[in-house]
Formats: sequence, structure tokens, C-alpha cells
Amino acid sequence: MNIGERIKARRLELGLTADQLAERVGKNRATIYRYENGEIENMPLSIMAPLAKALGITPAELFGRSLGGDVSSSEFELIKKYRQLNASDKLEIRNMIDFKLFRYAQSSEEEESNCV
Repeated sequence: MNIGERIKARRLELGLTADQLAERVGKNRATIYRYENGEIENMPLSIMAPLAKALGITPAELFGRSLGGDVSSSEFELIKKYRQLNASDKLEIRNMIDFKLFRYAQSSEEEESNCV
């Protein structure tokens, strides 16, 4: 099932008309039909989170996959912001995340050793 088919199936599952979905995401009915029929293959990222929210699913579900679990709307927004950064800033963010995860792992190990 492609993304357009998932949009249509979920819309119908919720009992929404194309007009109702369009209103929820700030688009017109024709655009919704074009998404559903695959006429717009590369949907802008800016529509993915609102569309998923309007359909009551995660952006990952909209894409038909899961990235190690469900991706929340706020996580999806972080991905969009990350993509706007240059390579140097992306590296800085990845290093910062690695450092935070390292510190988190250390504190978890310390807590476990204190419980024994």
C-alpha cells in the first residue's frame, strides 16, 4: 500500500470526507484527492505531521513503516528541523546526542550498582 492509499484508507476508516480532511490540514479537496491518487508523489514535509495528526496516526505510520517504534509528531518536527541544518551543524547535533546518551548510560549504570 502506498502513502496515498494509506491516506484514503485512514480517511474512510475515520468517516471523513475529503473536504473535512482538507479543512483540518489547511488544503483544498483537490489536493487531498491528488495525494490519495498519487498525483503528488513528493508531498512536502510540512504537510506530513499535520496530515498524520488529522488522521490520528504517526508520520511513520503514514509512510507505512516504523523507525524503531512510533515517531511522534514532535520527533518528526525535530527531523524536519535537523534536515535544514548544514553538515557541520548536523555533526554537532549528532555529537551532542551521543554525549547525552553516554551520560544517560553512565547514570543508569551507577544507579544499578547502588541498588546492589
